[in-house]
Amino acid sequence: MASLEKDLKNNDSKTLKRIQSNLKELIKYNQTIIVEIEPSALKEYKQILSDLSVEPSKKVISDFIVVQGSSNKTKARCLLKEVETLLTNSQLANRDYYLKIQTVLMRFINGKTKYIETPDLTLSGIAGIGDVEVKPNAFKSGKPVPLTNFVKTSFVVIPFTGKWLKLIGNPQLPMKIMMYGNPGGGKSSLAMMLAYYLASEHGQKVLIVSKEEGFNFTVKEKAKRLNCIHENIHIVDTLPTNISGYDLIILDSVNSLRLSASDMRELYAKHPETSFVVVCQTTKTGLFRGEKELEHDVDCVIRVNDLTAQAEKNRFGGSEVVKVF
Repeated sequence: MASLEKDLKNNDSKTLKRIQSNLKELIKYNQTIIVEIEPSALKEYKQILSDLSVEPSKKVISDFIVVQGSSNKTKARCLLKEVETLLTNSQLANRDYYLKIQTVLMRFINGKTKYIETPDLTLSGIAGIGDVEVKPNAFKSGKPVPLTNFVKTSFVVIPFTGKWLKLIGNPQLPMKIMMYGNPGGGKSSLAMMLAYYLASEHGQKVLIVSKEEGFNFTVKEKAKRLNCIHENIHIVDTLPTNISGYDLIILDSVNSLRLSASDMRELYAKHPETSFVVVCQTTKTGLFRGEKELEHDVDCVIRVNDLTAQAEKNRFGGSEVVKVF
């Protein structure tokens, strides 16, 4: 293992090709390997991984490696959208890699192959393992860090498009958004449409906590009318004890759920990697109902009235007025 580690660090092409060849054989014949790690070492490795973040372009490569040999077309479609977004919006140093991945995914989705094939791309070129940056949460509160280190921090930003780019901008994950407005103004519809956009375009898993409407006919009709039905969207009528496993939680509404600003801060602290959309009712004067701290703790506040929406406070840049539908 020490010799192999040394070879990898020295970027030995023969070693990398040998590893790649062995991995491809495992995929081809559906073989498995058993790796045993000492508990103390496993804990250390998990801590290292929790402090690291891969750039979006490298995340796509990593995700592609995972699905090689798979026959899951849903995952393939989600990954293809990510690849196409990178090819459209990014200046890629190794563009040919992504074009090859795009071709492999399209061939599989179009029925040309029975599973996602493994293209001949070297691990060194594909992974770029040495170029990993620190997550923002790796820094300790109250402990100064050199600005030269901080500017190398890798933030996870979603490239929004269309009306979501106009309304919200390009949000950093995890994001916290408040939506409020008069009854019937469209805030619940907007929240559901955002859930569908994130599920269908960015592969996120979303939980809608629909306390106000519950498991009601109106929710079913709304989802059908808005065409917001997706396997990655789940719905529940009250906040579950365990919400892990979801990328986004929509709370509709915090007033019906009787969640205070303190409760929300506790949720944020328990689930630091999870995004939240907080839907609020309004007072007779048109202000959101609830403590002012609810507004202070979010990145973006969106007012929704008469089926139009606009951000009143926004750290992500979006400021345009958009129609809900």
